[in-house]
Amino acid sequence: MDLLKILVIGSGGREHSICWKLAQSQLIDKIYCAPGNPGIAQEAKCEITSIAVLDFQAQVEFCEQKKISFVIVGPDNPLACGIVDYLQQNNIKVFGPNKQCAKLEWSKIYAKEFMMLNKIPTAKYLIGNGYNDALAKLKANPWLKVFKADGLCYGKGVYVANDNNDSSECINLLYQNALNKDNQAQIVMEEKLCGIEMSLFLLCDGKQAYPFYTSQDYKRRYDHDQGPNTGGMGAYSPHELYADWNQLIEKYIIKPINNNFHNAQFDYIGILYVGIMLVKDSTKNELIPYVLEFNARFGDPETQAMLPLLNSDLAYLCLNAINGNLNQNMITWSNAKSIAVVTVLNQYPNPTQPSIITNMPEETNNFKLFQAGTVRQNDQLIAQSGRVIAAVAFDYDYTQAYHIVYNKIKEIKYNNIDYRKDIALHLVQS
Repeated sequence: MDLLKILVIGSGGREHSICWKLAQSQLIDKIYCAPGNPGIAQEAKCEITSIAVLDFQAQVEFCEQKKISFVIVGPDNPLACGIVDYLQQNNIKVFGPNKQCAKLEWSKIYAKEFMMLNKIPTAKYLIGNGYNDALAKLKANPWLKVFKADGLCYGKGVYVANDNNDSSECINLLYQNALNKDNQAQIVMEEKLCGIEMSLFLLCDGKQAYPFYTSQDYKRRYDHDQGPNTGGMGAYSPHELYADWNQLIEKYIIKPINNNFHNAQFDYIGILYVGIMLVKDSTKNELIPYVLEFNARFGDPETQAMLPLLNSDLAYLCLNAINGNLNQNMITWSNAKSIAVVTVLNQYPNPTQPSIITNMPEETNNFKLFQAGTVRQNDQLIAQSGRVIAAVAFDYDYTQAYHIVYNKIKEIKYNNIDYRKDIALHLVQS
C-alpha cells in the first residue's frame, strides 16, 4: 500500500493533538492541516495550509492536487454545514459523520428525540418554541433548571439555574448571548440531574459504535466549577470510574445506539462523543447512566488528554472506520494516566488583547504542549485569543501527572495568562 497523505480540518488544540498522533504512524507520508496553527507546523510530517475550515471547494481542489488519501474533520461547524457530504460527492474519503448523522450534535432537539426513540436515559425536558413560549412553560413547570440552545454555540449554549441565577434569568441570558436575541429560536429546557459526569468516546465505522476511551472535562471557567461555561479548561483521562460503570453504559447507552445503527441504517462514521451522568434512580434504587448530550467529533480538550495514551495507530483506526472494517481488538491503550490543563488570556471567555509568548517549557517523554489560540507574527509567537495552549502530562498515576503538568505550566510566559489549578485535583494523593 502506498503511504497515506491526510488532510486534517481545523486549527485548535484538538487538531494539533490529532496531527501529532498521526505523525507517529508508519502508514503516513504527509499530514496537511487547514488552516492549522504554529504548533502543528512544527510537528514531524506536518504542513499547514491557509484554506479556511468552511471553504469546501478549496478543500476539494487541495485534496485532488495533493492526492489526499482521506480527510479528518476536527471542529463541529463544518460537520453541521455538510463538509462530509460535499467531500464524498467529490469522491474524497472522510473520517467524520455526514450532516444528518452530525445532527446529533447540531440539534439538541433532534438528539433528545433520538434518545427518547431509542429508550436511552436522558433528563426530562420540554421544548421552548421561542422566548415567550419558553417563559410561559417555565412558569407552569418550575422543575425546569437547564436551558440549551438548539444549534451550535461552541460549548457556550447552556445555562443552569443555581443559587446565583434563577431559571428566568437563564432564559434571558441564553436568548441574549448564545442566540443573539433571536426570540423565535427554539430551546431545550430540562430538569437538572445530579451525579458524576463522564465523557465517553465511541469509534464508529458506519456499522457499529465501539468504545474508544473515557475522559472528564472541566467546562467552567474558574476553580471549583465556578463561572461561565467555556469550550473547556482542562481534562483528565481515563475516567477513574469507567471500570465500575462499563456494564451499565453498555446496557443503557451503547447497545441502544448500536441497535439504532443496525435497524435504521444510520451510517455514522467517525467519533461519537457521549456526555454521561451517573444518577441514582430512586424508583429503581440503582445507578443509571443518563446521556447529557452528544457531540459528533473528538472533544477539546479531552482529545489532548486521551491521544497520548493511545497505543494503536490512529491512521490505521481512521482508515478502517472509513472502510467499515473496525473491530474492538484494534483499539489498545497504555496503562498511563494523563492530565491536560488549558491556558487562556485572563478575560476569557471575553475578548482580551493578544500577548507575546516569551517562554515555553521543554517537552519531554511525558509532557507535551498542544497549541490552539496562537499565531506567529514577525518570528514571535502570540497568544491571540481564547484557549491558548493545552499543557499535557502523562504518567502511571494521576498524582505524578498532576505534579508534572502544574510544575511545567508555570514556565509558560505571556501577559495575562491564567488557568485552572484544580484539574484532576480530587485524584491527587496527599
